[in-house]
Amino acid sequence: MSESYLAFGGKCAFALSLGAGSTAPEGKPEFALERDGKTYVFSGAVPKALFRVLPGSATRARKNWMKARRGARARHRASSSA
Repeated sequence: MSESYLAFGGKCAFALSLGAGSTAPEGKPEFALERDGKTYVFSGAVPKALFRVLPGSATRARKNWMKARRGARARHRASSSA
């Protein structure tokens, strides 16, 4: 499994689904889940199991990841123009 194919830059998908954003821990390859052509990684077995059973986890994780990425880009632009 190549890191370039990991969803959410290798961050724990369950933590992102809870709103962790940029503070989400790194996922571990041994706790990977392939779904819908994406490879999600998790910080442990429990987060992986909860992600699988809680409806909407992938959608929430994707929305929170996009929000975190937008915030990081905005902070980068602000620091570059200062």
